Amino acid sequence: MEHFEQSSRSTGTSYRGCMNVDYSRLVEVFGQPHIKHDAGDDKVQAEWCFEFEDGVLFTIYDWKNYQSVEHITDWHVGGFSGKDCELLDRVEVLIKSEELKGINTSPSPATRG
Repeated sequence: MEHFEQSSRSTGTSYRGCMNVDYSRLVEVFGQPHIKHDAGDDKVQAEWCFEFEDGVLFTIYDWKNYQSVEHITDWHVGGFSGKDCELLDRVEVLIKSEELKGINTSPSPATRG
């Protein structure tokens, strides 16, 4: 299984694909969202941002979905252009994996703000 760590470099990422997964599974795999806003005028209510060991960054977020995040099942995956063309596949493998013990979802020293 791939190793990944929390990142704070989500600025500038853009939509790369969409996946259907329950919020509870995202929390099980990635922990609580790194950014969470109350429902309202915000376009994004919940967002996770991680970086794979090879430097490929990915975000998972809802987009203009104003229902409670606990009920959202359509999630966007974002990244930077270029070497992340297989990004959606890589993230889906993580979500489907049953071997998630010991993943590091806390920021590494290089990504702490």
